[in-house]
Amino acid sequence: MRERFGQEKVVILGHSWGSLLGTLYVARFPAKVAAYVGVGQVADMAASEAASYAFTLEEARRRGHKAAIKALEAMGPPPHDLKSLSRQRRWLMAFGGAYGPLQTMPRMVMKALSTPEASVLDLVSLVQGATFSTRLLWPTLMTVDLRRDGLRFDCPMIFILGRRDMQVVASVSADYFERLQAPTKALYWLERSGHFAPWEEPDAFNALMIDKVRPLAVGA
Repeated sequence: MRERFGQEKVVILGHSWGSLLGTLYVARFPAKVAAYVGVGQVADMAASEAASYAFTLEEARRRGHKAAIKALEAMGPPPHDLKSLSRQRRWLMAFGGAYGPLQTMPRMVMKALSTPEASVLDLVSLVQGATFSTRLLWPTLMTVDLRRDGLRFDCPMIFILGRRDMQVVASVSADYFERLQAPTKALYWLERSGHFAPWEEPDAFNALMIDKVRPLAVGA
C-alpha cells in the first residue's frame, strides 16, 4: 500500500478478527502507520465470549424462547467448540446482538456486493476463508487478551464501535481503549450499529473516516 500510493505511512483499519491482526501489526511497525482504526475491536476474547453468551441466554429467557434456552443451556458457557459457537452465533443474530434493529445479514451482504469492486465470487471466498481460519485459529484466538499484552502504541489509535455489538462485545473493547496508551486516541460510537458498523451506518462511518481519520494521514 505504501509503495502503491507513494506514502511513507498509511492508515490501517482492522475489523473483528482483522482488528487483532491490525493491532499486532501497528505495535510492531509503527513507523509505517499514520493511524490505526479498530472496528469491532478484539480485546479480551474470553471476557467477550462470556458476555456474548450471557446476553444471548438472557435474551432467550426474556423472550421465553424455549428452543433457544434449551440449546444454550445445553452447551453451557464458553469456551465453546466450533459447533456450539456457530449455534450461539445464530441465536445471537436472531436476538439482535450482532447488528442493529434496521439490519439483517442478507441486507448487509447485498450492500457489500453492490459495490463496484465486489462480486458473488467474493462472497464464496469470504465464507471459505472464514470457515478455514476459524477452524484453525479459534483455540488460539480465545487466549488473546490485549488488555494484558498490548497497551502501548506509537501511533494514533482510533476505535469506531457499534453500541449494539454483542458479538465482539463493545463494552470489552471500550475498556481496552481506556487502558491503552498512544500519542493520541479517540473512541467514536455508532449508536444504531452492532458488529458490522461500516455496512450498518455507512454514511456515519465514512464521515468519521474522512473527517477524523484522514487528517491524521495527510497531516492536516
